[in-house]
Amino acid sequence: MSDITKQNPNTSGPRRSALELVGPAGLAGLGAVHAAWALGWRWPGGTDEAWAERLAGSPEMPSTAATWAMALGLTGAAGAVSAAHSRRLRPGRLHTAARLASWGMAAGLLGRSVYFLPSDLTGDTTIFDRLDLTVYAPLSAFLGVSIAAGLRHTARADADPTAA
Repeated sequence: MSDITKQNPNTSGPRRSALELVGPAGLAGLGAVHAAWALGWRWPGGTDEAWAERLAGSPEMPSTAATWAMALGLTGAAGAVSAAHSRRLRPGRLHTAARLASWGMAAGLLGRSVYFLPSDLTGDTTIFDRLDLTVYAPLSAFLGVSIAAGLRHTARADADPTAA
C-alpha cells in the first residue's frame, strides 16, 4: 500500500481504475464495432461473404436487426458494468441488478471463450476457427476475467475502503 493510500483511504489508485475501466470500455468498443457493422462496415473481410465467414463462420450474413441487437446489448452491458462499479449508485435494487447483470456478462463471456474450442481444435481450419482460437476466444476470456476481477475488487473496496 502506498503512502498516498495510507494517508487517504478513499484514494483508489491506478490498479482500481484499470480494473473498473477495462470491462466497460471493452464492451462499449465492441458495441460500437457492431453498430458500424450494422451500418454496413465490412471489416474484416471487405465483402459481405468474406465478412460473414470471418465473424459468423458461415457464408450467410447475420441480419441487420441481429447485429443492432448485439450492438445495443453490448453497450447496455457496458453501462451495467460501469454502474456496478459506481460509488454514486447507492446500495439497493438497482445496484444489485447492475452487479448481477455484470456477473452474468462475465460468465457469458467466459462461457463463450470455451464454447467453440472443441470445434476450433478438431482440425477444421476454416478462417472462423482460426480467428476464434486466436482472437475471439482470448478476447472473450480477457473481458470476462476483467469484469469479474473489477467486480471483486469493487466489492472488497466497498466493504473496506482502506483495501483499495
